[in-house]
Amino acid sequence: GVGRLITELDWQSAEFAVVVGDPWQSRGLGKHLVEMMIQYAKERGIVEIHGDVLTANDPMLRLCEQLHFSVDETEIPDVVHVSIRLE
Repeated sequence: GVGRLITELDWQSAEFAVVVGDPWQSRGLGKHLVEMMIQYAKERGIVEIHGDVLTANDPMLRLCEQLHFSVDETEIPDVVHVSIRLE
C-alpha cells in the first residue's frame, strides 16, 4: 500500500491519496495509512486534508465515513470530494 499527502503552498491544507493492492485490501492497511497521514498533518499544523474518490469505490467511502470525513458532490460525474478538518 501507498499513502501520499501533498501540502498546499500555505501549509493549511493537503491532498491525500491511498492505493492498496488487491491482495491486501480489507485488512485495515488503507485505514492505517489514512490515520498515519492525519496524525502527520496534525503534527505539522495542517488544518484540513482532502481528496477525490470515485463513487464506485465503496471501501474508501466507508473508510472516509468511519473517520468522519465530509463527503461532497463535485461537477465531475462519479467523483465525490472528501475532506476532514483537523482542528
